[in-house]
Amino acid sequence: MIPFVPDFTLGYDFKFCYSGTISSDTDTDGTAIDSQTFEGPVHLVALVGNSGDASTVVTIKLIECATSGGSYTAVTGASKALSASATANDNSAHFVRSDNWQQRYLKSRVTTLGGTPSVPIHIGLLAKKKIGGGSGVLTTG
Repeated sequence: MIPFVPDFTLGYDFKFCYSGTISSDTDTDGTAIDSQTFEGPVHLVALVGNSGDASTVVTIKLIECATSGGSYTAVTGASKALSASATANDNSAHFVRSDNWQQRYLKSRVTTLGGTPSVPIHIGLLAKKKIGGGSGVLTTG
């Protein structure tokens, strides 16, 4: 018997938001993602490498805006602060879920504070695709 393996590409979308090393105390925003084809909760998936500094605090959050080039604001409750520790969050994965995003464009924001940061981080956004207008066909876009 062949086991059933669902094809997640039919119902979910994964987009990379940011990939790089953050090396100063700053806010670093990812690429704007158009959420017009999404519905339901969205999830930021963050892979954090070795930060190398025991006093750097890293905060990962979801921000939103009505236009891709506008002024982005934080989505309430969609953030996660990683404790300041040289090893507690090294080489780890973190998830930030939001049920209450409201604007069309979404970005990730990483804030680093304290110490001498050198944080390699990769962030993606996972979301459910909208079901098309009454036909039951998934919208791909």
